[in-house]
Amino acid sequence: MSDRSIDVADIPVEQNEADRRDIVNKDRTPCIRLRVSYDEGGHNWYSGGKNPRCIKLVASLIHKGDGCYSCVIGKGIAYMLEPAPRFNRKRLELWASKIKTDERYLKAIAHVLQEEGRVRAGEAVASNG
Repeated sequence: MSDRSIDVADIPVEQNEADRRDIVNKDRTPCIRLRVSYDEGGHNWYSGGKNPRCIKLVASLIHKGDGCYSCVIGKGIAYMLEPAPRFNRKRLELWASKIKTDERYLKAIAHVLQEEGRVRAGEAVASNG
């Protein structure tokens, strides 16, 4: 974690068959990591567009192990929470403290679960971690 991001939750999810076959991750716990962070903006190398400076919610699947974790770059989802022309630690902390009551929090969890094939489309997420 950098000083420009705050981990909000690591929500454990059940291992699936792909996790058990994976040589690297078979002994690690799959979790959905939710983080509030400041994005400095600039060129987006995936889309070719330009990212705005903002505070955002980022959710992705990670596999936690002995003091380390692994993830797949380019998977997961990010929601812009508010434009932020400059880094403001107090605003970042405010968003981190209230994000679990924001509808985008549950949407991010549902997106990651569906993207990873851990729930079917339209299946509800019952808990907000």
